[in-house]
Amino acid sequence: MFCMADPDRFRTSVVTIHGMGFNPLSPMFVEAVGTLLISKTNWEEKSELYRNLGWSEDDLLSAFKKQPMCMQLSEKMIKRKFEFFIGELGWEPSSLSGCPVVLSLDLEKRVIPRCVVLQVLLSKGLIKKDMKWIYALIPSEKRFLERFVTKYEEEAPEGMRAYQGMT
Repeated sequence: MFCMADPDRFRTSVVTIHGMGFNPLSPMFVEAVGTLLISKTNWEEKSELYRNLGWSEDDLLSAFKKQPMCMQLSEKMIKRKFEFFIGELGWEPSSLSGCPVVLSLDLEKRVIPRCVVLQVLLSKGLIKKDMKWIYALIPSEKRFLERFVTKYEEEAPEGMRAYQGMT
């Protein structure tokens, strides 16, 4: 991507990303520069979409700093994930900007199956209602199974069955 970029545009992207506070020595810097090289129209459309979905300019900048790839997701995917997290789970838009990595997770293969397990555990009083579900969505498969499936296998065997049926 960088080899084919217009040198002036590339230079502008590097300066902009550096000005946002990205560390030039971090891999995130390279990812952010690459993301900023998408067309200006595409960038503006994604920014507008996120704002229409409830993000402020600060939310947008915060999310981009944490997960530059959030600007490379398709509009359809962004809308679907906002519908799920906000509409179905009741999260606030600022929760997504605070941990934008969840936008990169596969809904059908990872997020929804894990949420089903959490619903089972919640209904049985095995996890607290105010638990931040992000802690179940981010960990590896092994870690999730240890913390939320195997740990409660006796008290909630339907959690394991539901999870296995969806993955």
